[in-house]
Amino acid sequence: MKNLIALASLTLFPAAFAAPGFVIDTPTGPRTDSLVFQQVVYTGACPGTSLEPIRGYFFDPSIATLSGRRVRIVNVTPGMSSDPFPFTDREYRTAGRSEKIDFLPGSTHRQRWFSVAEGMNDFEVTVTDGGRVVETKNFSFPVTVLTRYEGRWPSCRIENDCHSNPNGGVYCVPRTVCSCIYN
Repeated sequence: MKNLIALASLTLFPAAFAAPGFVIDTPTGPRTDSLVFQQVVYTGACPGTSLEPIRGYFFDPSIATLSGRRVRIVNVTPGMSSDPFPFTDREYRTAGRSEKIDFLPGSTHRQRWFSVAEGMNDFEVTVTDGGRVVETKNFSFPVTVLTRYEGRWPSCRIENDCHSNPNGGVYCVPRTVCSCIYN
């Protein structure tokens, strides 16, 4: 009978048995299985790269969120710069998750974005309550960078190039002016 109740609980409340991880905001709803970046590499006369950060949150169903709690997450994935390792320190007080985290691929610590590497990332997590360590644990989370290529060409327009004539009057010559537009 106890096994049947445990199985029913697992089916009805799978989050209660979930491991720590990240909840990632996506246009189609929250995602908890991986971070997936969409990178655009521009080719043509106006080359460049576009890669937007991804917003998410840390959660651990086994550790309650409370006022005064914080979570420090350190990315200890091999290949990350260790001076210091990339880390983030966030409030962990409401709604079962940390305050927002903005992720971006990289290998060094940055102030605005939490650096992650493509592939499986390893994290050390420390939850504190008023400075007292509540729990320390490790978890891994996959990161994928999907790259698509697009041609990008300059935007051109015709402008009149006008000059004063030394003998009086003005003469104009049309010319094409092209420039790359970067967003």
